[in-house]
Amino acid sequence: FTSEEERQKSITEGRVTFCQLSYDKKYLFIFENGQIWKQVKDKRYRLKECGFDVTISKDFFGYFMEIQGEAAGKTGKIRIKRIK
Repeated sequence: FTSEEERQKSITEGRVTFCQLSYDKKYLFIFENGQIWKQVKDKRYRLKECGFDVTISKDFFGYFMEIQGEAAGKTGKIRIKRIK
Protein backbone atom coordinates (compact mmCIF):
# COMPACT_ATOMS: atom_id res chain seq x y z
CA PHE A 1 0.00 0.00 0.00
CA THR A 2 1.13 3.55 -0.63
CA SER A 3 1.17 6.34 1.90
CA GLU A 4 -0.88 9.49 1.42
CA GLU A 5 2.31 11.43 0.63
CA GLU A 6 3.28 8.99 -2.15
CA ARG A 7 -0.24 9.14 -3.56
CA GLN A 8 -0.12 12.94 -3.71
CA LYS A 9 3.13 12.79 -5.70
CA SER A 10 1.35 10.79 -8.38
CA ILE A 11 -1.23 13.52 -9.01
CA THR A 12 -0.55 16.35 -11.47
CA GLU A 13 -2.82 19.14 -12.62
CA GLY A 14 -2.64 20.81 -16.01
CA ARG A 15 -4.56 22.41 -18.84
CA VAL A 16 -5.31 20.85 -22.21
CA THR A 17 -5.10 23.52 -24.90
CA PHE A 18 -5.62 21.33 -27.97
CA CYS A 19 -6.94 17.84 -28.64
CA GLN A 20 -7.26 15.89 -31.84
CA LEU A 21 -8.72 12.55 -32.84
CA SER A 22 -5.89 10.55 -34.43
CA TYR A 23 -6.02 8.04 -37.28
CA ASP A 24 -6.62 5.17 -34.82
CA LYS A 25 -9.67 6.96 -33.31
CA LYS A 26 -7.84 7.83 -30.09
CA TYR A 27 -7.42 11.36 -28.80
CA LEU A 28 -4.13 13.23 -28.58
CA PHE A 29 -4.09 15.81 -25.80
CA ILE A 30 -1.63 18.71 -25.96
CA PHE A 31 -1.03 20.57 -22.72
CA GLU A 32 -0.11 24.22 -22.27
CA ASN A 33 3.34 23.12 -21.03
CA GLY A 34 4.01 21.28 -24.33
CA GLN A 35 3.44 17.75 -23.08
CA ILE A 36 1.56 15.39 -25.40
CA TRP A 37 -0.53 12.53 -24.03
CA LYS A 38 -2.53 9.92 -25.95
CA GLN A 39 -5.66 8.00 -25.06
CA VAL A 40 -4.88 4.30 -24.51
CA LYS A 41 -8.21 2.45 -24.50
CA ASP A 42 -10.51 2.15 -27.51
CA LYS A 43 -13.46 3.75 -25.73
CA ARG A 44 -15.08 6.63 -27.63
CA TYR A 45 -15.43 9.98 -25.93
CA ARG A 46 -17.37 13.03 -27.05
CA LEU A 47 -15.47 16.13 -26.13
CA LYS A 48 -17.40 19.33 -26.85
CA GLU A 49 -14.28 21.47 -26.95
CA CYS A 50 -10.64 21.45 -25.96
CA GLY A 51 -9.38 23.93 -23.47
CA PHE A 52 -10.05 22.44 -20.06
CA ASP A 53 -8.31 21.74 -16.77
CA VAL A 54 -7.42 18.15 -15.93
CA THR A 55 -5.98 16.07 -13.14
CA ILE A 56 -3.58 13.28 -14.10
CA SER A 57 -3.17 10.45 -11.61
CA LYS A 58 -1.00 7.37 -11.64
CA ASP A 59 -2.06 3.93 -10.54
CA PHE A 60 -0.68 0.41 -10.88
CA PHE A 61 -1.61 0.22 -14.59
CA GLY A 62 -0.34 3.64 -15.69
CA TYR A 63 -1.91 7.09 -15.93
CA PHE A 64 -5.44 8.36 -16.24
CA MET A 65 -6.82 11.83 -16.81
CA GLU A 66 -9.92 13.32 -15.24
CA ILE A 67 -11.45 16.42 -16.83
CA GLN A 68 -12.46 19.12 -14.34
CA GLY A 69 -15.54 21.33 -14.37
CA GLU A 70 -18.39 21.52 -16.88
CA ALA A 71 -16.23 20.26 -19.76
CA ALA A 72 -16.17 16.82 -18.13
CA GLY A 73 -19.73 15.94 -19.09
CA LYS A 74 -19.98 12.16 -18.87
CA THR A 75 -16.41 11.33 -19.88
CA GLY A 76 -15.23 10.11 -16.50
CA LYS A 77 -11.60 9.04 -16.41
CA ILE A 78 -9.57 8.57 -19.60
CA ARG A 79 -6.64 6.14 -19.56
CA ILE A 80 -3.63 7.90 -21.18
CA LYS A 81 0.08 7.53 -21.87
CA ARG A 82 2.70 10.21 -22.35
CA ILE A 83 4.06 10.66 -25.89
CA LYS A 84 6.26 13.74 -25.36
